[in-house]
Amino acid sequence: MDTERGATVFEIGPAQAGLRLDSFLCARIPRLSRVQIQRAIGHRVRLQREPRPKPSTRLRAGDRVIVGFPALHEDPERLARIHLPVLHEDGWLLAVDKPAGLVVHPTMGDYRASVVIHLRERHPAGKALTLAHRLDRDTSGVLLLAKSPGAARVLHQGFLAATVRKRYLALVSPPLRRPGGVLDGPLGPDPQEARRCRRRVVPGGVAARTRFRVLRQFPDCSLVELWPLTGRQHQIRVHLQAEGSPVVGDSLYGGIPAPRHLLHAAELQLPHPESEQPLRIRSPLPADMRAFLAGRTGLRGQVAAGS
Repeated sequence: MDTERGATVFEIGPAQAGLRLDSFLCARIPRLSRVQIQRAIGHRVRLQREPRPKPSTRLRAGDRVIVGFPALHEDPERLARIHLPVLHEDGWLLAVDKPAGLVVHPTMGDYRASVVIHLRERHPAGKALTLAHRLDRDTSGVLLLAKSPGAARVLHQGFLAATVRKRYLALVSPPLRRPGGVLDGPLGPDPQEARRCRRRVVPGGVAARTRFRVLRQFPDCSLVELWPLTGRQHQIRVHLQAEGSPVVGDSLYGGIPAPRHLLHAAELQLPHPESEQPLRIRSPLPADMRAFLAGRTGLRGQVAAGS
């Protein structure tokens, strides 16, 4: 990414020649729907040989697809309100407490209002900072960044080898029927959904497993603790939907209405990249989830055994 000009450039090779521009971008930017991409083409997406292409424009080998993220139109008051409390920092790592509603990578609608660009502009480590993993826009909690290429490589291997362990908290409704166990269902694209980012449990999908334990049980919801044993896109959200208890506020997977999906990255455990000593980084439960729980205090919630 060219962060000075605020643009991402895709080089088209022989394998992509002949594809429609919108189809190519849907595959490369799966978090955006086809409709969002088609709307962006012509004013935030261009070809070097054709400044105002159409979604149906066919790509040629050697083309350069330029996706721009203009920062000039972003609300300065919104940018000033971005707050990323530091949960841990040393010479190798930076862990911040990401609020809900903030994207981690720059997108077509949020360039400077993203974790990466905000920190690269304001943190002393600047452009050396690299995300070690991702969180969805509406997921709050611990987000880890590396301060050097060496630290980034070690963390990447740690996530692949599952030596980095993640713990989440979620509010789900209806209540979970089981007190705990493992949610085991292979994931793949939802063939009945036009939005390409949506996933579902499908036969023959990629393996995905999530361990869980109910912490508190109410008549209309559960507070549940989850440990993803694999790292698939939307894994926790899809597994909870398949179990019949989607995350509260999850409009993509059928959760009951709320301002955002109430899923929180509560903790990361990992061996430190330099010392290999155990490191535990925690984020407190955010105010909106505390408020949701407080509203259930009169519903005779039961605390799960051992919590």
